[in-house]
This record gives sequence, C-alpha cells and structure tokens, in this order.
Amino acid sequence: MPNPLNAMQILWINIIMDGPPAQSLGVEPVDKDVLKQPPRNVREPMITKWVISNVLLSAAIIITGTMWVFIREVGYNTQYTFLRKIMNMNSGSVEKI
Repeated sequence: MPNPLNAMQILWINIIMDGPPAQSLGVEPVDKDVLKQPPRNVREPMITKWVISNVLLSAAIIITGTMWVFIREVGYNTQYTFLRKIMNMNSGSVEKI
C-alpha cells in the first residue's frame, strides 16, 4: 500500500505549521527589564488551573478532529490498514506499520 503523503507534502506541512510561530518568536520585541523583575515565588505552583484547562481544551480539540477524520473515512469502506496508517501519522510512527 502506498504512503498517504510523499516527502514533499510532509515538508510543506512542516513549513506551514512551524514557520509562522518561529517567525513571530523571532521578531518579538526585546524586553530590556526582564532581568530586573523579581523571581517567582517558590511556593507558587507551576501547573495552575489555567494551564490544566488549556491542556484539556487542546486535547479535546485534537481528539475531536482525529475522530472526525477516522469516522468520516470509515464511512467510505476504507481498509482498516490504511486507516491505521493515517491515524498513526499524527504520532510520527508511520514506519511502524
């Protein structure tokens, strides 16, 4: 069974997904007073309720999108080996199939 994406398509996706965030971080203005700020409190938790809620929201969005693609493709009577290959592309383990 052929691979669902060729090397050029994977590279293009990588450029599109990684380029804009890297560009925005590269042109971020310099904060000259960053060293003058006091350190954070040692007793302050690193993982706050806000961080946990953002992680759970991101996970829900990713799971919903992945399941939508999977259910949509199952409807076309696609072979399960092909579906496994598509779903494993997200984790970078296409070679394991």
